[in-house]
Amino acid sequence: QVFSKYENLKESTNSIDFNDMLNKTRKIFQDEPFKLKTFSEKFSHVLVDEYQDTNLVQLEIIRSLSRDHRVTVVGDRNQSIYGWRGASIENWELFGKYFPDFQVVQLERNYRSTQRIVEACNFLINGGSNSAFIFQVENSSQVEVQLEDPIGKKIQLVEAPNKFEEARWVVDQILKLVPPKPIVLDDDEESLEKSEKNSDKNLPSEKNANLSSSGNLMKNSELSLNDIAILYRNNTSNLNFQKLFLENSVNFRIANGQNAISTSINSILIFYLKFIMNPRDTISFFEILNVPSRGWGPKSILNLKLNWENRDPKSKLNFSQFIRQPL
Repeated sequence: QVFSKYENLKESTNSIDFNDMLNKTRKIFQDEPFKLKTFSEKFSHVLVDEYQDTNLVQLEIIRSLSRDHRVTVVGDRNQSIYGWRGASIENWELFGKYFPDFQVVQLERNYRSTQRIVEACNFLINGGSNSAFIFQVENSSQVEVQLEDPIGKKIQLVEAPNKFEEARWVVDQILKLVPPKPIVLDDDEESLEKSEKNSDKNLPSEKNANLSSSGNLMKNSELSLNDIAILYRNNTSNLNFQKLFLENSVNFRIANGQNAISTSINSILIFYLKFIMNPRDTISFFEILNVPSRGWGPKSILNLKLNWENRDPKSKLNFSQFIRQPL
């Protein structure tokens, strides 16, 4: 019943999901050779990253596009994380079957991890057995990783109850490393003048200090905010960090990303564009119905949504006609 309702929702909103994109592309390439030829001629080389996370349908698409071209796949069998959506380890063996003249280029140098990190990764990969830091590549070959930093600091593992507490813990650690230095106000003019002279002499360089949004000078220590970075896998994770940084007057910069305000505005604009292009996209419509404010409250929006979802199945009204009816 859930799957049937989901399929009906996609059809009614003229939408497709990730599986549809793959299956429909494969079907087009199989049924319409001319379109396959048109797409295939656009490329001289095909490069596939994260090959360990591809499924059988994706492999068929790769094979179709690569029949007359060079193809390169990059991946690590041990880093496969998408088995739940069909990623198949068989794709490694099938690649050799479909492209029998392939060559293996082993990436042996690790530029971003220390020995402790690599050892910990391999400890987990090997099911917890304490072994040397060897990465398994292909079926039986092993590649010894050459490291830029041979040792590195000890790994600290922290388990947080949720993503909000995780962000809070990280920000707390940053504030301990580089705590804000409050501005001290003194009514005594002589003391103030003396403080300013000393301040000019001891003012930290830009490399060793940061100015928070409140104007407070960050503590001059061995570390500055410029020395600290937060890595995250999902872009939505950074919203919690941004909120806490703003609350604690900590300067931050997002590399290759957007801040929370820009992200929110862009999301609304995308919903508008999606609804303009596809007036059957009710999901986007309800996101923008009261942005900017048009006097719609949460209860009114909910009632409209429920009325649409529970409409008479025999009704021939499309969504545009339906919303023009009185509630």
